[in-house]
Amino acid sequence: MKLTSKEAREILENARTHTDDERWINHCICVGQTAGKIAKALDEKGYDLDVDKAITLGYVHDIGKMIGPSKRTCYEWLQLHERT
Repeated sequence: MKLTSKEAREILENARTHTDDERWINHCICVGQTAGKIAKALDEKGYDLDVDKAITLGYVHDIGKMIGPSKRTCYEWLQLHERT
């Protein structure tokens, strides 16, 4: 399964109901949007970039903050929340 930016954004929005502090979510959204703008600009200059992948990676770069300092991996968290 390939995680898309739309799916990653939905995971972040869903995480709002599971956290007391949304700042990390807002930060991830800003990073994703910024990564997308940079990737798009570079793509337009001839660099072969996957803009959606850049956005997706920006969205999920801090996803571990949802689970805090536990032993669960980010991959396990994504699998768990994929079903919600």
